[in-house]
Amino acid sequence: MAGKRRVNLYKIVLLLLFVSFIVYLIDNWRIHQDTYAVKNGRLEITINTEATIIKYEKIVYAYGDGVPSFFVQPKTRVKPGQLIGQQFSDYDAKTLADEINMIQEVINIKEGRKIPDDSIGMAYFHEVEQSIQKALFQHNFLEALAMVENLESNDYNFRYSSYERYTTEELKQILESLKKNLSSDKISYYSPSSGLVSFEFDGLEQVYQVSRLEDMNLNDISRLNQTILNSTNQRAQAGDPLFKVVNNFIWYLAFDLDTAHIEINADVRYLPIRLNRIDRVVYGRIIRHQTYGDRLLLIVEISEYLHEYLNDRYINTSIIIEEQEGLMVYQESILYYEGKKGVFVSDANNVVRFRPIRVLLEDDNFAIIDQGEKLTMGARGRIIIDDQTYHTIKIYDSIIRNPENVYDGQILR
Repeated sequence: MAGKRRVNLYKIVLLLLFVSFIVYLIDNWRIHQDTYAVKNGRLEITINTEATIIKYEKIVYAYGDGVPSFFVQPKTRVKPGQLIGQQFSDYDAKTLADEINMIQEVINIKEGRKIPDDSIGMAYFHEVEQSIQKALFQHNFLEALAMVENLESNDYNFRYSSYERYTTEELKQILESLKKNLSSDKISYYSPSSGLVSFEFDGLEQVYQVSRLEDMNLNDISRLNQTILNSTNQRAQAGDPLFKVVNNFIWYLAFDLDTAHIEINADVRYLPIRLNRIDRVVYGRIIRHQTYGDRLLLIVEISEYLHEYLNDRYINTSIIIEEQEGLMVYQESILYYEGKKGVFVSDANNVVRFRPIRVLLEDDNFAIIDQGEKLTMGARGRIIIDDQTYHTIKIYDSIIRNPENVYDGQILR
């Protein structure tokens, strides 16, 4: 009998050791529960999209042939009438005088006075002829055909030379500049307006014009091929762009958006937009929004940071359609427990407690939680769910990150 008692005692000891080992494993697993402290955070729901930049760009073209020399650096802010550069011209005096006469004729036409002779018309026809020949040589047949049709259907008095792109006042300034340089070997160029100076052109300055904002459609703001040209240290011919002055106080972003992702109503006047490259948020004033089926044309006005995008035409942005600040928790911490959405919190005594929550905003990774109504500073806030009041989470609560194997009242050691 004594032998059997010893055997039974031995089995009991082994069983107790086994149970102790299991308890040790469970306790060890509990010790390694992954938790994190709740902190305040900010969540954004965004649409990542490309925007087309439209800006006030005033281009100054070369009056003649020669090498320009500039006196300001790119992105320099200049005043109207400020000397920007000089061009050491290849013109002889007669050629320069002929150019002065042509500009005077253009001014006369713009001011409605009768043209004294047809020299300006012949100059225009010669220019168009050279342009057609150039287009044919480059196999731009549609462009050549358009120039021929335009030549046949328009009175040359209203389409003359490259100077038609200037206003009368600007032509008079050019005229005075050329007159001053008639006996000189250089031509001076001045800023036509205030803004930032750029010597880079993409060939799209005449396509994306602020004056066309009301008439643009989705096709007008689509991405186009760019031909980048930098005029610094380059010899210029008459009519070549030398520099441009860009108004840096106001510029515009145009978007082609899916109506399923965003809705703009009449009450919305401003829209937060993150400029991704510089990580800055600007508030664009909505000046136009128009739907085309399931697409939306959106144009906003911006008043900051153009200097960062002076030579850009297409940029990456994030339109912030919703944003919220508050207590931030991981999505994987949230679960339904006894019919309520919430999280498990480990209190100061390592006791697990379920805390109901009310989500204000969420994405795939995080959720912003309502702190609830607080009776005193630092107290745990209260929320109402189905007419019942519950204490919710507060800042610095220790949240269990993955609560799959956790239960309310469990003690973590």
